[in-house]
Amino acid sequence: MKIFSQFTRKNVMAVALGPLAIIPASFLLAYAEVVFRGQSVQVALGELFPLYVVVGLPIGYLVTFIVGIPTVLVLNKLNKLSLLNITSVWLVPLSIFSLFQEPIILFWAFFTFPAFAVTVGCWRLYKLVV
Repeated sequence: MKIFSQFTRKNVMAVALGPLAIIPASFLLAYAEVVFRGQSVQVALGELFPLYVVVGLPIGYLVTFIVGIPTVLVLNKLNKLSLLNITSVWLVPLSIFSLFQEPIILFWAFFTFPAFAVTVGCWRLYKLVV
């Protein structure tokens, strides 16, 4: 006998482990600092990578709880639950926000890449749980 429904088990697993996708995304962002902004590798991996992880993980979990769970619940209720729909829910407001802050592609990528990594991480875990 299963206590929780399959939908609940999938969501719990996705929310618990999905935001950990911030860690590899932070590594790639630190590497982008080396390539595009000329940071030294020691600064990028020794200071920026841990900073991105320490700041990104709490933000990733918080946004997953505040935005991700209601989004999945509404899209599931409408039978429109797909990676494309979930991505479009956060991509449009985040793009508008980043354009008003600093309209350059690196700033936009700095915000959207970790969000996309968390979305894909949660989606893959959601699909893997039986």
